[in-house]
Amino acid sequence: MLLRSGIFQQLLEIVSISNSDMYAKLICTCLDYSIDGINRSIFNKILTGCQESARMYATQFLRTLVRAGADNFAHWGIEMLVGQLNDESRLVALAALDVLDEACDEEEYLESVLNSPPSVLHLGDRGQLLMAKLVSSPRGFRAYHEANFINTLLDKWATTYNYKYVRLMQTALADSLTQHQRGEDGTYGRRSCSKHVVHDVFLLPHLYGSLTQHKEGFSVLMQHDAVKNMVQIAKNANVSTSQDIFELKVAIWAMGHIGLSSDGAGFLSCEGVLPALTHLAATCPVYSVRGTCFHALCLIATTKDGANLLRKFGKIFNVIKKFVCIFIYRIFRHISRSPNSE
Repeated sequence: MLLRSGIFQQLLEIVSISNSDMYAKLICTCLDYSIDGINRSIFNKILTGCQESARMYATQFLRTLVRAGADNFAHWGIEMLVGQLNDESRLVALAALDVLDEACDEEEYLESVLNSPPSVLHLGDRGQLLMAKLVSSPRGFRAYHEANFINTLLDKWATTYNYKYVRLMQTALADSLTQHQRGEDGTYGRRSCSKHVVHDVFLLPHLYGSLTQHKEGFSVLMQHDAVKNMVQIAKNANVSTSQDIFELKVAIWAMGHIGLSSDGAGFLSCEGVLPALTHLAATCPVYSVRGTCFHALCLIATTKDGANLLRKFGKIFNVIKKFVCIFIYRIFRHISRSPNSE
């Protein structure tokens, strides 16, 4: 009835000619996209042809459709989302990248993205992190390996992004304890409607953790010299200078991500990394290194084989639990001292 009466065509004209984003926002959130038709054409027009604020709103609305499991979203929604990565507004492109990163946690959506692997390296650090997630699929790994891109990625992570990863994780953890939120330009503004200081922090994807998810990737990873160097750094555990501490954290995070698979956990056990990490977590005089070890051990414990290997160090984990209790106590003490805490 709406189609025959021309309502859909009028909605399309409204979003095409209106200078206000109010109509675009209202229309894009009220249509049903389960059927392939003019509804999706109207949505695509809002994504590509309206002002920046409307494009941003529609791009973020794609996250709602991802979480709601919209019908056949892998076939039509992912294509729209990938298209937004090339939006003329960097803010819109980064918003699309953030939604796509969440969508790729679902295997169906990840495989849909890999039907036409997008170019994301122009989007900086977050683009590199999404690239790391894409190669976690054997299909994605083969696509980039055939293009001779995997070794380039490994070299770049060895020289740059292993170090950036630690800074990004430390920044995310630090930001979780403040009521101020870091913007894309690096400045901080107060988080609106925030009742509590602490908020969730999600683990960022790591190239080593992605490659260890399949035999082909794990084999290539084990041949890279950077892995051998980080094994030695983790075992030597030098904390003499601030640079030594930082390089140790880089190695610990890398080892933790390698341990995300059974093969990786076995490798760490054979190389003597597991006892080194548990010993550091229990006795290291630098508490931030202890915390990093705890995160890495949690990653290793996500597989059955990794958990079984870690059971050998049960006595040490009693010390680790004590450290965690102290850490949690300090967080709540920080919250209680906040002038805005309830």
